[in-house]
This record gives sequence, structure tokens and C-alpha cells, in this order.
Amino acid sequence: MSRVRRRAAAVLSGLAAAAAAVLLDTPPTAAVAIPALYAGAGYYVAAHPDVVWGRERSRPDWTAGALGGGLTFGLLGLANADAPPWLLLFGFGFVVFGFATGVAYGRESRETGDATA
Repeated sequence: MSRVRRRAAAVLSGLAAAAAAVLLDTPPTAAVAIPALYAGAGYYVAAHPDVVWGRERSRPDWTAGALGGGLTFGLLGLANADAPPWLLLFGFGFVVFGFATGVAYGRESRETGDATA
């Protein structure tokens, strides 16, 4: 995917997260972090769309499956803790950002042969 499309995905996801944060009465400290978190997640998901959508239709896709499982486990835990809606938004962003950047890092290090690349 082109760099322009990745940047557009970052801006759009950051703006959507900012709007959601405002609607959910997010505290100011989290309201700054949430759009940045989603912008980063949007960038990496646009670069590696199979993280969310999967790519293997003939057999299980462990990348997308792990993301779905992590989101389900984490958000159910937050919902059962009677967390406010803005915290669910924050938690979802952390999971997607962490997973997408981890996949991107792993793929980059595989391509370059350097785990620190």
C-alpha cells in the first residue's frame, strides 16, 4: 500500500477516535492519547491489512485469529469490570496498536534478517 494511503488511514482513524473520545466524555489526559493510539494503529493496519482481515481462506489465519481473540478477551474483561465506555475505547486501541506494530516489527525483522531493525 502506498505511503499516502497509510497516512490517510492514520489521519482518518485518529480523527474518528477523537470524535468517539469526545462523545464518550473521555478525561483530558486520555483524550489526547486515544487519537494518537488509533492513528498509529490505522497506519500499521493499512500497511498490513491481513492483521485484521486475514489472508488464508483455506486454513486458519493465526494472525487475524490472535487479534480477534485478544480483543474479545480484553474487552470482555473490561466490560465485566464495569469500566466506563471511554476505557473500552482506550483498551481496544491498545490491543490493535500493539498487535499491528508487533506484526509489522516481526515482518520487518524477517525481511532484513536483523531482529533490531
